[in-house]
Amino acid sequence: MIIAYRGTEFDREPKQDGLADAAMTFKGTNSQAAEPIAFTQKVIDAAKQRTELKNEPLNVTVTSHSLKHRGLPALPAL
Repeated sequence: MIIAYRGTEFDREPKQDGLADAAMTFKGTNSQAAEPIAFTQKVIDAAKQRTELKNEPLNVTVTSHSLKHRGLPALPAL
């Protein structure tokens, strides 16, 4: 399973993304982090349940444009 998040889209959400980028740059905070972190954890939890039922290895990859530079904290260990 692959979970992919988009990067900044000034043409689509200029105000929201611009403010979030500015806060990350100047304050080190990310107002957009809570939702993707919660979603990713939900997907990981569902994938764990599936792997236990089917006796398969857990295989989840999270990718995005500049996750590290967007102030997204590390996800909980699998």
